[in-house]
Amino acid sequence: MKKYLFVLMTAWLGTGCFSDIDDLPYNLLDDPNTALLEIQSHTFTDGVLRFNFLSRYGELSQIQKDRILRLVIFRNGEIRGSFTDFTRKTFVDQNLPAGNYRLCYVMKFETKDGEYSRASAEYCVDL
Repeated sequence: MKKYLFVLMTAWLGTGCFSDIDDLPYNLLDDPNTALLEIQSHTFTDGVLRFNFLSRYGELSQIQKDRILRLVIFRNGEIRGSFTDFTRKTFVDQNLPAGNYRLCYVMKFETKDGEYSRASAEYCVDL
């Protein structure tokens, strides 16, 4: 009798937990396969690199938007810039020396709890 009751209770409680999980909203910030930012093109003139990017910020729910603190741009692993104007579609990096080298940029959303969006835009430029 105890085994039967245990199986019955496990099945009943298990289905309740799964239905709660199904009700959770999909969160683009936590999806490791969906980049919220995409760097599309760049120009380099007189030590100034400008690149244009697309953002999927508009696809986030209001709750997800409220989690975001800022957009952070890393260059070769170090923070190069950040901003909170999520309508912005360009980034400018200045005072770059002429020469033959490679710069790699990564863009991520930083959340208010100090985490970053899992998937990121990555773009390397040979100068």
